[in-house]
Amino acid sequence: MLGNLREASSCLRRQLLALLVAIRAGRQCADAYGEMNKFLIVSSSATHQVAYAPLPQEELMGEVRLRTLIDSGLQFPQGLAVDPWRQYLYVADPTLNQLVYYKLDPRSDERLYVGSQQVAAKGVEVRWVAVDTLGNVYFTVESKQQIMRITAAKLDRGVTAPEVVFEGAQSSVSAPGGIAMDNYFVFWANKLNPEQAGTIVRSLHAPGSKTTDLTSVKSANSTPTKCYGVCMAVNNIFFTDDTQNLFGIPRLGGKAPVKVSNAFEEARGCAFDGGQTVYVADKKRNAVYSFPANMPSLRESMPIQLTAHMEGAYGVTVYTVSDAAGAFTTSPSMLIVAVLPALAALLALASSPLEW
Repeated sequence: MLGNLREASSCLRRQLLALLVAIRAGRQCADAYGEMNKFLIVSSSATHQVAYAPLPQEELMGEVRLRTLIDSGLQFPQGLAVDPWRQYLYVADPTLNQLVYYKLDPRSDERLYVGSQQVAAKGVEVRWVAVDTLGNVYFTVESKQQIMRITAAKLDRGVTAPEVVFEGAQSSVSAPGGIAMDNYFVFWANKLNPEQAGTIVRSLHAPGSKTTDLTSVKSANSTPTKCYGVCMAVNNIFFTDDTQNLFGIPRLGGKAPVKVSNAFEEARGCAFDGGQTVYVADKKRNAVYSFPANMPSLRESMPIQLTAHMEGAYGVTVYTVSDAAGAFTTSPSMLIVAVLPALAALLALASSPLEW
């Protein structure tokens, strides 16, 4: 028995050592890139391209210059989303009849590249897309009044058949536009009949969950009729209408939307960088603007700042390299797989009686 315990203990030490080596290597890789290296990624409905720019460490430091990231294979790219662990960039292009993605390759703190186009979901007219922290991909299919998804498990197996999560009037889905997610909820905007279906709707991730209209409280001067982009920042949700306005509402709802800015012309996608800044694409102004997100309370007429020029800017997202699999070498699910055997061995040792 003593020999068995020694063998098990030796095996446990090897497993834990391998895990520590992987973690250390990941940290070294993250240090090589810099802990907070970020890239702004923007889609263009006019040039049919996707571009990027490294973001400075300092917040709101003026204009950055975009470089081409994807210059072929897209026709009308709209919504963008990043899975930082897998290093996937999802591009919603309704003309492709499928949701596509690209493997991101950050070769330095200044240069970003992508691999070839891959298919995540087939037979879907996708306009907006979002990813949760586990890599589950949710997207809106406006023509079918549906919120659909590809789970991380299916994606890893190469399954491209999506499933419907919410559908039709009974689930408060009415020509869904922008979509956003956190660890618990999915949020989407309705472009058709928002008075009945709700302008911004929230639900748990699970299919068939109860939906809540977060914009049920109205005010005379802040009720948008048609919305596009949706993003979350700190404790607030921001969304754009079809003209010059950006609105904000507390994540839990219960208050009328606040017109945070009316300085746009055709505001479309928006994104939070995970720190202090929200970026908004303006299709007509051919630009991306930004404003500080860490406001203690929502207020009107928030000043915005020019961040980048891009013809027909439509979708926008931010890729943080330090959150990526390349910066840590393994995904959350793979980390669990690595840890569980070591924990099981430890429990076995603890529960085994000592026999001499």
